Amino acid sequence: MTVIGIRRLRAEILRLQGRLGEAEEHARVAVDAGDPTDYLLEKGKSHQVLGEILVAEGKRDEGLEHLRAALVLVERKGILVLLDPMRRRIAEVEAG
Repeated sequence: MTVIGIRRLRAEILRLQGRLGEAEEHARVAVDAGDPTDYLLEKGKSHQVLGEILVAEGKRDEGLEHLRAALVLVERKGILVLLDPMRRRIAEVEAG
């Protein structure tokens, strides 16, 4: 597992534990670590996790930016099965 994946996984676990500040820190490290790479799926997942954490913290607009970035990256990777759930989640957050 890469640094990106490890940090993203830690962020997800911390989010589930309600430790949102710590989760955000790990998710931001994952996003930053992924930026210079070509790993579209890893980058997309990292943006998705950060987006969910930000939404949970009440930072809806910034969260949506990351959820949309995740969608674009996963779409570029061509993983079509993930696109509809991601679009639905973005619509939920926009409506929320």
